[in-house]
Amino acid sequence: MSTVVEKNEKRSKNVSVPVHPATRDELSRFLERVNAKKFGRTVRFDEAMARAVKKLDQDDVEALQQGSLTNSDRVSMRYENYIEENGPISRDEFLGLVIAGKVPLS
Repeated sequence: MSTVVEKNEKRSKNVSVPVHPATRDELSRFLERVNAKKFGRTVRFDEAMARAVKKLDQDDVEALQQGSLTNSDRVSMRYENYIEENGPISRDEFLGLVIAGKVPLS
């Protein structure tokens, strides 16, 4: 059994984007403010987000990247830096140095 898709079938250009409910509510309130005007068409969500994304700079990108790191990621990053500065060492030995207070994690 096969599904036949007609050539003229319209396909939506919209996609779903997972957003936390609190973020969705905040964005909805923002759009209500934007659209609280007497004239003009309704400003759509994607228009507002496209404009907002263009305002993000490298500092914002770095803050988002740093915010996405887990503690395990931070330990791994420090481990790699330690190897570059001091030469090869096993991860177990590195963790022993950290626990002994001989290597700071920051």
